[in-house]
Amino acid sequence: MAGLEKFTAKGVKALKGTGRHSDGGGLYLRIQKGGRKSWLFMWKRHGRQREIGLGSFQLVSLKAARTKAQTARDALAMGLDPREALKPAEGVTFLKAAQACMASRQLDTMNPATKQKWERTALKRCKHLHSRDVSNIGREDILRVLKPIWSKTPETARIARSHLEIIFDYAEGRGWREGTNPAKWRGGLEPILPKHDRKSVKHHPAMDYDALPAFMVELREQEALSARALELLILTATRTTETRACVASEFDLPNQIWAIPGARMKMDEDHVIPLSRRAVDIVEPLLADCGPNGFLFPGHKPGKPLSNMAMAQLLRRMGQTSITVHGFRSTFRDFAGDRTNYAKEVAEAALSHSVGSVVERSYRRKRALEKRRALMEDWARFVSGETANVIDLAARTQSR
Repeated sequence: MAGLEKFTAKGVKALKGTGRHSDGGGLYLRIQKGGRKSWLFMWKRHGRQREIGLGSFQLVSLKAARTKAQTARDALAMGLDPREALKPAEGVTFLKAAQACMASRQLDTMNPATKQKWERTALKRCKHLHSRDVSNIGREDILRVLKPIWSKTPETARIARSHLEIIFDYAEGRGWREGTNPAKWRGGLEPILPKHDRKSVKHHPAMDYDALPAFMVELREQEALSARALELLILTATRTTETRACVASEFDLPNQIWAIPGARMKMDEDHVIPLSRRAVDIVEPLLADCGPNGFLFPGHKPGKPLSNMAMAQLLRRMGQTSITVHGFRSTFRDFAGDRTNYAKEVAEAALSHSVGSVVERSYRRKRALEKRRALMEDWARFVSGETANVIDLAARTQSR
């Protein structure tokens, strides 16, 4: 555009005369008595001269001043007030960033317990951060959140830290902050916070795997829908909500696969489960009876899955008062470690546990699927009482 960018970087520095010096297009360098320099944008509206300061010459470069001037001209061309267009962008608060992050993760589609944990972290534990600009929150602020619960409730603290790291990653992705994530573990909080003692972690009471075949016989005799859900949970080593809220679209029976989307998983990562023949036999007739919502195990309330307590209540009715539903995952893990030769990574992958880096986990998921298929088939045979010793069966897969 003619008449624009009259200054040169060297020439504008050398300007000394007091008054306004035009760069063209409404951009001026104003020099006051004493030599103080500042940028100015001027325009006319309704016959009146108007102006807005664009910052000190010492802080705003010629290039930055021209960018601001162009923003002002663009606003005028659209009939807008340049002063509004040039207002500094308001910082995004932690609360807004957290709410946007949670909305992007579609918490309403997750199990209620997961949603509650997210809300507890963002809305309750971090209440003192709500009005703070998310770009100005640092490691000390995160430590203030985590230290009171780090040793007292390790699992809760671990989940809270994970949520915070995701929130700050999301804020950086949206351009709301820059720099190091204050909640990251490796190279961040790891050397500051004490390591958790794994021995102090409380485990869910579990059934001994040697007692499981007899229990499964009794379970199969139960006609309740919760009995089929519990049997599938045991055969697939899944968690309560992953099983009770499963929908028809997650199953690929021709390939004997159950693919649970990350939104329904505890760690928010997709989990693919190879189904044993017995698991397929359970799922197949249920798929034919799925209602409009597609729940394999529909609850009493329309549009809702089986109650969160249905399987636990079934255990009590069967006289199993000393174990929990979640404990069957421990039973599976003990069996895999004690009675088979499958690699630790295969058993951990079957439980959807994270082992190694993101790249390693991705590689192992691809390599371990068929090994997990063999493991889940051996597990199904064991709990059905078809074989008492699975080590010989598993040994053939160890070298694959």
